[in-house]
Amino acid sequence: MVTSDADPMLIVSCVRAGAGDVIDLKREGTAAIRAAVQRICERQAARTAEIAMVASQRDMIEDLLKDLIRTERRSIDAETALAARARTSSEIASALDSRSPTVLLVEHERGVANQLADELEAAGVATFAYITGEDALREIDTFTNSIGLDLALVAAQLPGIDGLETVRRLRTRIPELPAFLMTSVHDGDLAAHAADLGVVGFVLKPLADLDDIVARLAQLARDSLHRTREHVYLQRIKERHERVLARYRALPREP
Repeated sequence: MVTSDADPMLIVSCVRAGAGDVIDLKREGTAAIRAAVQRICERQAARTAEIAMVASQRDMIEDLLKDLIRTERRSIDAETALAARARTSSEIASALDSRSPTVLLVEHERGVANQLADELEAAGVATFAYITGEDALREIDTFTNSIGLDLALVAAQLPGIDGLETVRRLRTRIPELPAFLMTSVHDGDLAAHAADLGVVGFVLKPLADLDDIVARLAQLARDSLHRTREHVYLQRIKERHERVLARYRALPREP
């Protein structure tokens, strides 16, 4: 603000209005005025450049976020479409998944275990069979850290810890793991306790319709694998978004 009548009230009003300086023509010489004007111009030019740079960075990141979201939405739509077709085509399912669906089988009757394992493997499901719950639980870190696990098929009657306790311990390590219980005993209490543990179904022994059982288990394992892959994919998108948003929020803001 340049004035020839810089009374205190005017100076206060100018400062409140946002003036960077007040120059009194009566009290300051021409050189001082020129220096003050030059200083103000330089300060304003630097501030203008800073605002322009921040605005450019913000626009760039906003455009990047918009492109990223559009791209990821297209990817999710494409993956969903592939998954829908995969339900009727084993070839597409094999191409979609980077690994085969995996089933953990715990059954103390070796004949039943071998029969189920052979049929599931023939249906494209990797199957790891154990005789006791303790044996399966000792290997659970292998599944959580490297192989991956999509479905547990556990006999209710086992030597050592029973099937319900085996399922309970498995689900403490893999909370979303779908589990089936195999039993030859029709027991309401068993069904109620199994439901409380999140057991999704039963397989009755002796195995009356093996082809139907294997087809059902294989489809459930494939569905579980797809949900796991989708969850990991969306989590990766979320983490990437959070990193970009953190950089965006770290930019200096306009006053």
